[in-house]
Amino acid sequence: MQTFSDDLDTSSYPKDSARDALKTLYSSKNAKVLGKFKDEYNGTAPLEFVGLRSKIYSLLVSRLQAKITAKGIKKSFVKKHVKHDMFLHTLKNKSFTTAKFLTFRS
Repeated sequence: MQTFSDDLDTSSYPKDSARDALKTLYSSKNAKVLGKFKDEYNGTAPLEFVGLRSKIYSLLVSRLQAKITAKGIKKSFVKKHVKHDMFLHTLKNKSFTTAKFLTFRS
């Protein structure tokens, strides 16, 4: 990662981390600069990724935390009803999942 560190924003990494790799990667040089790659989870490696289509994926960070994105489906519906296990089930069984919700559009 040191070879392309000019393209990374590693300012969210902890300065006093127990892991030596994160200590050496910390730099405030590219903090909040547009066009730089940012690490959303501060050096924590994800456990599992399930991508069904573009803009429809689930990233399991810990057993209790997952980032779920589903374009075209209301965020409130995704937050309440869609879980990482549903993405796994859909991927493994090649089945469809349907959702019904009401929305107002202008």
